[in-house]
Amino acid sequence: MGVTIAGSRRPRRAFFALVAATAAVLCTPSGAAGASYAKGLDVSHYQGAIDWIQVADGGFTFTFAKATEGTTLIDPTYAINRAGADSLGLRLGAYHFGRPAGSGAAGIAANAIAQADFFVGTAQPAAGDLPPVLDLETTGSLATAGLIQWTQAWLDEVFARTGVNAAVYVSPSFWKTALGDTTTIAGDGHPLWIAHWTKNAAPTVPALNWGGFGWTFWQWTDCSTVPGIAHCVDGDRLNGTDLSRVTVPAYPTGLPTVSSAPTVVGTAQAGAKLAGVPGDWNGGKPVSFTYQWQSCDAAGFTCTPIPGATLETYTPTATDVGHALVLAVTAASSEGTAAASSLPTLAIAPAGSSTSARPAVIVAPLVTGTTEVGQTLTASAGTWSGSPASFAFTWRRCDATGANCTSIDGATAPTYTLTPGDIGTTLSLIVTATGKGGAGTATAPTTADVAAAPIPAAVAGSAAAQPGVAVGADHRAGHAGPAR
Repeated sequence: MGVTIAGSRRPRRAFFALVAATAAVLCTPSGAAGASYAKGLDVSHYQGAIDWIQVADGGFTFTFAKATEGTTLIDPTYAINRAGADSLGLRLGAYHFGRPAGSGAAGIAANAIAQADFFVGTAQPAAGDLPPVLDLETTGSLATAGLIQWTQAWLDEVFARTGVNAAVYVSPSFWKTALGDTTTIAGDGHPLWIAHWTKNAAPTVPALNWGGFGWTFWQWTDCSTVPGIAHCVDGDRLNGTDLSRVTVPAYPTGLPTVSSAPTVVGTAQAGAKLAGVPGDWNGGKPVSFTYQWQSCDAAGFTCTPIPGATLETYTPTATDVGHALVLAVTAASSEGTAAASSLPTLAIAPAGSSTSARPAVIVAPLVTGTTEVGQTLTASAGTWSGSPASFAFTWRRCDATGANCTSIDGATAPTYTLTPGDIGTTLSLIVTATGKGGAGTATAPTTADVAAAPIPAAVAGSAAAQPGVAVGADHRAGHAGPAR
């Protein structure tokens, strides 16, 4: 592999393979018992200027090229190498040298997503390319669980943007030691580009033979002599001869449609970073995402946009304490946009509080009273752990089935008097308990349908108005008509 930018050690890369239209040039490695492989290489700025005509004449049919590293570094030879390989029919795939970082679940996810977005925006993987690759060679001081989370978040973001399962480039020892030999990522369908420099007939494959799927690409040497390249270059093989099975297919078209809603990662507390995960989207690819954080009441209703909160991350402030937050994501393809929102977070707790002491309901709130117009319903707050110091009430009007609820303006007291506008609906009550550990919410059972007030029964001896006949003062006084 070529040396990475910014003084990092020589990277080892890549993944996914070649276009069906390209004729596979086959090689039979020493000791491979007659096995045949399509022949490739991977490059970066370390190789300098490359004579791609000589490379193609050497029987190479695919190459991987470094595109990005971390969140700021672009390999200066990426665009040149892509153009050179494409012009001669070599299938090219882009790889990203990962720089895992971040602390806490939200910080790790945010860093991985930022690096994935940077890579997709720079590399712009296209139909017919080799699939994108994550080059894993450093932990960034993350422990095993954190590194697995970081890797999964990077791969998930690339999939969300492109619909392509990116490959992983890694050595057997690094996967076993730094990622605990996990099989989860293999099971998610991400192909393996294994870096094992050996003259043996086959490489060592971690994660129980990569979840039973085996290797897709094999970087079998870090120093192959290739005409047209001045320096040592990594040599690669495809596991088999059919390059068409590993190329990026034609991207689907159409408007984006959400298939898995956005989520929010992190602790709902002032001063603690939250990270948004855009979810999964069907429809047109590739897509890009924009974000808008919203402030809601403690139960997650009556949400309004937070000015300026349009990044993938958001750090709640003291102003957010007692409010739940929602992340709205807009996905844009070449044919239009669509939006989806996360579920609300818990109500934001004060900075420095112990969220383990957040109030939690033990006995649910209850609404008592007669569900007739003019009658008053009364709420009990229920029983809570966490020593709540105060309770807030949100009355909501729902349809007859108890669904499609909307908050009632101004209805925030422990009691609510039913109005004619409630006829035929049901009432839902959300109670928010706030204590030192933050806030928790609970919902009372939905009421029965609200009925109109009954018509009072007639009282004996009272005057009864007849339809179409006015009863005026003169009639009550015994006059037959107007005074003359």
